[in-house]
Amino acid sequence: MASASPVYQSLDPTLKHIRVLELLPGTFESDLRGNLRTVTLDDKPSYTALSYTWGARTEGRTLKIRPDSKRTSKSIELPIADNLFMALRRLRRPLKTRILWVDVVCINQEDIDERSAQVVLMEEIYSNAESTAIWLGDTGGKSIYNDELTTSQRLLQSVSSMFRNNIVLRRLWDADCIPMDHAIQTTTPSWKDRGWVVQEYALSQRPYFQFGSRTRIIDKTDRLLGLQALVMPYTGSVLQEQITDFPGICSLAERLYGFYHIRDTLELGKKMSLYHAVIATKGSETTDPRDKIYSLLSFLNPRERELVSPDYHSSIEVVFSRATYAAFQGPTKFAILELIKFNRPGRSSALPTWSYDFRTSDPSPRHIQFGKITEMEVPSLQMNQECTELRFEGVCCDVVTKLTLEIPRSRSICYIHHSHGISTEGCVVSETWQKAVELLGLAEKFFRRNEATVFLNISDGFNVGADNQRQGFIYNTTFAQAIVEVVSSLFTNWESITTHLGIPLASHNFYSSQKADTEIDDIYRSLSYCNQASDSTTVLITTSGNIGVAPGAIQGGDRLVLPLCKTASGEFEAKVTPFEQPLALILREREDDKWTFHGLVRMERFGNKAQYMQNSTTYTMR
Repeated sequence: MASASPVYQSLDPTLKHIRVLELLPGTFESDLRGNLRTVTLDDKPSYTALSYTWGARTEGRTLKIRPDSKRTSKSIELPIADNLFMALRRLRRPLKTRILWVDVVCINQEDIDERSAQVVLMEEIYSNAESTAIWLGDTGGKSIYNDELTTSQRLLQSVSSMFRNNIVLRRLWDADCIPMDHAIQTTTPSWKDRGWVVQEYALSQRPYFQFGSRTRIIDKTDRLLGLQALVMPYTGSVLQEQITDFPGICSLAERLYGFYHIRDTLELGKKMSLYHAVIATKGSETTDPRDKIYSLLSFLNPRERELVSPDYHSSIEVVFSRATYAAFQGPTKFAILELIKFNRPGRSSALPTWSYDFRTSDPSPRHIQFGKITEMEVPSLQMNQECTELRFEGVCCDVVTKLTLEIPRSRSICYIHHSHGISTEGCVVSETWQKAVELLGLAEKFFRRNEATVFLNISDGFNVGADNQRQGFIYNTTFAQAIVEVVSSLFTNWESITTHLGIPLASHNFYSSQKADTEIDDIYRSLSYCNQASDSTTVLITTSGNIGVAPGAIQGGDRLVLPLCKTASGEFEAKVTPFEQPLALILREREDDKWTFHGLVRMERFGNKAQYMQNSTTYTMR
């Protein structure tokens, strides 16, 4: 619904209309004044786009605006945040009007329909901009760390400041280090953490950093300075071993390094799947959770993008479910399900179990969902109008019959218990270690006598002492390796152990000592996925005698289901993702004959394919 704002006149949603800010000239201290003017992107207007963070607002910080409908002498004061207030002061020219595009000024934030329509145009707004000013913050006229510099370093700082474009001096000492780092550290929230900046940086033709009155061009063709020239000042040989003295610059460099895959992909004329875009932009934050998705639209392939139309009228849960459904329809199919964390604090109970919560700050792939993609579609996949149910045709390839081992998540939970002794009853580290020792003790009767003895010897001093150093030693020397050793030992010698326990099972080849190290790493990633999804890992047995690794939330009787997919050749396959991974959906039946999702399971192998492919059924997940 359009807002009757005295500042804004409605934009025609059928045309590529945007507003630009004509920032009037003035001195640094004078009031900020400007005009709004409506232009169309088809006319290729000239403007500089501003990339910045909103942040807090101090009373009295305003921009005096003349409405875009009439050139009247009457101005309207528009309140703006402190960071934008300082950025406009620095960007303003003393004698000449400057044309800018600034989201909070040029978009009527109170008009939901306009916000939704303008988000669709973001890709063109930034890619068509003459340049993009990336505002990192103000320097305040200060040079932090100056007190810590030696006399020779202060001299280099002064000379380098006078001759900033001299490449020889820049290789020795870059004068931008101190003010740039100060700007990054003192600006809250930091530019690098804002979700929208990923596309603003990746799409811009001529981006440059601005911090205080200084500017720094990001030149992708500067091969002499290499990566340092692309994202941050070169600290020079004087500070090369003291780069950690500039934590702001380090964090910016690390963040932008992750953007290169996106930018290179776009420059090659390619688009990304939502699954890969979410992983590439992890750590980004937005004020509105829905923008976690809308800020990625410019990167997405056409199939997924057409299913995710910006709509600020819809609830967060509905937007998340629509986006998850779009990912299912994209090239990576159900791969985004592995990013779901069921134990995430604050996960909305209104979200369907199959819907990914895009507010998750650290989405990481656990099953190496990269590489060659097999083209396929899920023809039966449908979502209901309320975005609460997902229906698809699938096959049950196996059923969970027994859970043999649950390994609690060790490291992060142990930190919660750091105040008590390691041997304290109930500490998850102690519980995990005891299970590892018991399993290795059993395994010693059949195999690996030497290795098991080593681990058991380490356990002798387990109940002695409780300081952080001892805890760190135990974790780093045992759990990071012992858990993998325990599980690999189980898999390698499963038949011998199950015979000893009196459990008749078919032989398997899930994990053998002859397998490559890459497969060992894959097992470890599977354990990591299970831990992050539900705080624990479970080794399970199925009715077919196969074993697998799954999140601890799994229960006996859960179905292991594979969706039916149609390949490019017209043949039907049963797969969760287009990658070569032995993964299945963990589904649990409800009383109403519908199903809930409880994670992905990595199996040694599935049951009889010829048999289970003949028994497809319709599953409805909630």
